Amino acid sequence: MAQDSDIAWEKWGTLDPYFGVVSFPEFHSANFKQNRDRFFEMGRQQIDAVLARITRFYGEAPRNRALDFGCGVGRLALGLARYFDEVVGVDISDAMLAEAKRNCAGSPNISLIKSDDSLSR
Repeated sequence: MAQDSDIAWEKWGTLDPYFGVVSFPEFHSANFKQNRDRFFEMGRQQIDAVLARITRFYGEAPRNRALDFGCGVGRLALGLARYFDEVVGVDISDAMLAEAKRNCAGSPNISLIKSDDSLSR
């Protein structure tokens, strides 16, 4: 049975998926086309910063596989794909996954799967 948050994410994925991921006015669907590159660049920058920090504190870690849990439209999965052999994106929303599949189509090392409540059992 779907939880309220599952329904909400599906609604965001259907109505305004990019704004649902990053709630900046420029990422509303009406404004998104001219701001698309910035949206994905911000994701790359976030991944760059996190991995640099991890490396600074812990040294180089294996880069075999990464999980993007709640991958939404694939913004961070694309950033992770630059560093990892394989990236698995998981999301509860079919609409978000459909956007992620379009966005990640050129990245053969990204797999996208639907989450369900059995993952938490």
